[in-house]
Amino acid sequence: MIVYDRLWITLKKKNISQYALIKDYGIDKAQLQRLRKNGLSTLFQTNFFRLFFRYCTGV
Repeated sequence: MIVYDRLWITLKKKNISQYALIKDYGIDKAQLQRLRKNGLSTLFQTNFFRLFFRYCTGV
């Protein structure tokens, strides 16, 4: 099972709220709920982490 604890820590350090993920980054509410419960598809994981990498690195 994949656990996203470090992701939530990183989001907190970057001051990115769950509200911002939904409103500013286009993350679906249902997908965010699954992310909270550690149950996501690999396609969503790939897209989410690609978006998150772009934000963190400015690429």
